[in-house]
Amino acid sequence: MIVLDFLRADMKRFYSNFAVGREYGSMVIEALKQTSATAVVSHNCQCAQGIIQVLLENNIKDPEDLSVICFGDIESNKYFSVSITAIKVPVFEMINEIINHLGIDSIEKSRHIFYSTLIPRKSTSGVQ
Repeated sequence: MIVLDFLRADMKRFYSNFAVGREYGSMVIEALKQTSATAVVSHNCQCAQGIIQVLLENNIKDPEDLSVICFGDIESNKYFSVSITAIKVPVFEMINEIINHLGIDSIEKSRHIFYSTLIPRKSTSGVQ
């Protein structure tokens, strides 16, 4: 699998939205002319939705031609034109763990393992 990764080159847009996802979608279209990529991993779900919209407008089928996965799992992922496969990260559990350590006088090093969950949907092939 070849994964297209535009986030590293564009960190200032980390908190992106649907419109930025559409811009990334255009970048994906151009990259597909030069690679045999099989998947795009988006740093958030709104961007993934924008990417998928541009793919569909350019007659690129998701997931037959290109799979799309996002981090996070927003409610609209289930209902988008192609339901989006997501990697759900336990953000609230992480925040609670941090809050629990804020009031402690002596901060000890500790290690906590949080598990992400793959939520397969129709935007990827081979994982349903």
